[in-house]
Amino acid sequence: MKVNSQWAHTLCGHTKIDNQLATNVPLSKMRGDKTSPKYVFDKNYTVFLPSRDNWLTQNVRLTDDIICFTDGSKHPGLGQTGASIYNQTTNQVYMFPLGTYTSVFQAEVYAI
Repeated sequence: MKVNSQWAHTLCGHTKIDNQLATNVPLSKMRGDKTSPKYVFDKNYTVFLPSRDNWLTQNVRLTDDIICFTDGSKHPGLGQTGASIYNQTTNQVYMFPLGTYTSVFQAEVYAI
């Protein structure tokens, strides 16, 4: 219900349990995912992995329509994690704060 913005905040019943849970288990207040599952079995893309030598000699041509780079990381001092996407084709940057309970691996996967 919270994900769909249908949750009513009161001080009794289930909302009281939710408030206690948020106080005692901060992980329960992490952002939710509103994405509905969608299965697409048609592969309309290709994967090209250049060799190490091609990268070192700068002999790599990326002729795709869309070129994106992703990253997920965790700040060592603050413990905050985040994910980001850079779309080189449109020069757009997307950044997603993921809180303190997300691992670096989870941040990397989220960015992908």
